[in-house]
Amino acid sequence: MLVKTHTDVTNGNEEQIHSKFGKLHIVLLFCWLLFLLEEKIMAVRGKVEVEVDLKSSADKFYGFFSNTPHHLPNACTDVHAGEIHEGEWHSEGSIRKWTYSLEGKKETFKEKIQFDDENKIITHVGIEGEVFNYYKSYKAIWQAVHKDRGPDVVKVIIEYEKLNESMPHPVNYLDVMANMTKDIDAHLVKA
Repeated sequence: MLVKTHTDVTNGNEEQIHSKFGKLHIVLLFCWLLFLLEEKIMAVRGKVEVEVDLKSSADKFYGFFSNTPHHLPNACTDVHAGEIHEGEWHSEGSIRKWTYSLEGKKETFKEKIQFDDENKIITHVGIEGEVFNYYKSYKAIWQAVHKDRGPDVVKVIIEYEKLNESMPHPVNYLDVMANMTKDIDAHLVKA
């Protein structure tokens, strides 16, 4: 909406048209739009997590991933096969490809592995696989935590960025990881 104002200028009247919003209002409106855009972008990124109690220990769980990850298909019902593409099974930065089941369908996940020995964190940075039909980026994280009181736990975390807002949160992938955690724990208790 435009508002007309009249201003006397030397030797006559000059009609000026000012917008309802002055320069300050336009700047504020622009900042508000940037804020809304940032909120929309942030809504596409997310993190889901769950804690799983261990019957074994945080040290044994972390040791399984850092020393014998190639045993994953033997320990987990949802993991069918694994292959090494670069590096060694237990080395930082190695590239691995897994075949697993999600809701009765076989999928693959190619990853680059990262270890944080001090904090007992295993990070699987996604490179390719069906998960990228929904997510632009995907990190699957296991953190084995020693508790002084009560059982040790594993924090199962997925950090992701959706391709767009309509994509689901990766709760089904979190369920698979939680089930894998329970399977690995049971495997370690038997060993």
